[in-house]
Amino acid sequence: MVRDELSGFLANLERREYQTDRSFYLTAFNGKKSYTYDRIGRGTIFIPNATISIIGGIQPSRIIPIIQAIHHGTNNDGLLQRFQMLVWPDERQGRLWVDRPPNQKAWESYQRIFRSLYDKPLGSPKHPITIRFSTEAQEMFREWWENFQRTIKGGHFSSSLQAHLLKMNKTIPTLALIFELVEGGRFEIGLPSLPMTLC
Repeated sequence: MVRDELSGFLANLERREYQTDRSFYLTAFNGKKSYTYDRIGRGTIFIPNATISIIGGIQPSRIIPIIQAIHHGTNNDGLLQRFQMLVWPDERQGRLWVDRPPNQKAWESYQRIFRSLYDKPLGSPKHPITIRFSTEAQEMFREWWENFQRTIKGGHFSSSLQAHLLKMNKTIPTLALIFELVEGGRFEIGLPSLPMTLC
């Protein structure tokens, strides 16, 4: 799901009439649980492994109050912590005028990657392919995971930040898988995909 402005989306999920939607987004984070809903005129729809990715933008001035509310115990159900990746804008020092053509090579590479993923489907909904770490990558992930757990437990993090960090168990393998697929891998997550993720 792509939302140009996530602030309105998040604000709606605070409202009572959207609590069923909020429950769905909480459930769909792992992709391990099924979800059933009824549509008037369309009947019951059953999703065996409900999964969703949300991509969007939000202004820093809009997300800061949401984070502060979580620290004060308001709607601290883990929804915001499920938004794993965030890019914070640099402070603007001034702008330079740039007039250059689009990067055709980057566009062709982008198209090639998505065409490759489309042409080589990774199984089916009933019979998905399981892609695991290679032996070397598994050992590297284990070492990272153990150190990361010690850091979280030994650090002075708020409970809401801890909840976010503990979800990195999913984020790191997911990013490594994306890097592996982009590079043409289809059978296991190996090196250098995992080190690229951990940088």
